[in-house]
Amino acid sequence: MADTYLKPKQYIQDKIDSFYQSQLQGKNVLGVVARGTANLHYHPEYPKVHANEWPDRIQQYLDQYPEIDTIFLGICDDNEILDAILTRFPDTIYLKDMFRKTTQTAQDVLGDPKKMWWVTPLEGTVADHRKRLGEECIVATKLIAKCDYFLGACSGMSNLAQFFNKKEFKVSHII
Repeated sequence: MADTYLKPKQYIQDKIDSFYQSQLQGKNVLGVVARGTANLHYHPEYPKVHANEWPDRIQQYLDQYPEIDTIFLGICDDNEILDAILTRFPDTIYLKDMFRKTTQTAQDVLGDPKKMWWVTPLEGTVADHRKRLGEECIVATKLIAKCDYFLGACSGMSNLAQFFNKKEFKVSHII
């Protein structure tokens, strides 16, 4: 149903297809949405999964489902979480050009518009930043939706990934 009504523009779909074919196709993939910023700082009602907890959560998943051979960290808005996961699982595949807003400043972003992520104080300072945010979200959630397994923080991005999933994840957990 999602693909009937929500079709990305062709150049966005090309990005999704290219990344999937070169990085994820033919593998048993655990897709991960590891949110830090909003979940830890702005939404007290959400469960809290701190940076140092994510590697253990992923390891528990891998122990339970040993057929998983690839981790795809599709959405991670926090460099501390990213570093913790990469330290434990250095072969993790992730979208390298996303802006991690908890550890980058406006100046970090202004130098490289490709890294733009939603940052309220930057409104109007970088051309098309909302468009870029939307494209990043679509690419990431569509890629996660192609994974076999899913582990995600309670967030809209996790919900979107499940919405876009055509085949149903073999196992899906929201924490």
